[in-house]
Amino acid sequence: MSRGAKLLAAYLLAVAVFLIGAAAVLVPRVETTVARVSTPPELTPRPSATLPPEMPAGFPTYPGAILVDGRDEGGGRAIVLWETRDGPDRVYSFYRARLDEDGFRVTQAVNLGPLKQVQFAPKGKAFPSGQVVVQPTSGGGSMIGLELIPAPFNR
Repeated sequence: MSRGAKLLAAYLLAVAVFLIGAAAVLVPRVETTVARVSTPPELTPRPSATLPPEMPAGFPTYPGAILVDGRDEGGGRAIVLWETRDGPDRVYSFYRARLDEDGFRVTQAVNLGPLKQVQFAPKGKAFPSGQVVVQPTSGGGSMIGLELIPAPFNR
């Protein structure tokens, strides 16, 4: 065997050993991350939960949804969480349709399977002011997250 062939064989062996070692480290991490991301959340309503003052007037609330939490994050930002027994597809369809009717317009809607997102802006305004994220819960229902984002150019 020539010197070049020996060097190539040694190089390929080193690469194979490296890849096997990397796989031994990375595969368990990937499996753990997938399990964590694909596990539906469980929500417990906060007893004193209220809607934050930043909540836009006329914002459609999913029928029968239970308020889990509402928080003023400061600077015009707010987070609101609801839970419903209805599945994510139904909730996603509701927000895609209603946000285009109730003084808002949908700027982007994304359905990534278990995670669905509808971004919206007030009608007549250029920039998005929030997003609704819908995710399945362990009981077969949905978690609805509303994130209100201040849009300084919309004022």
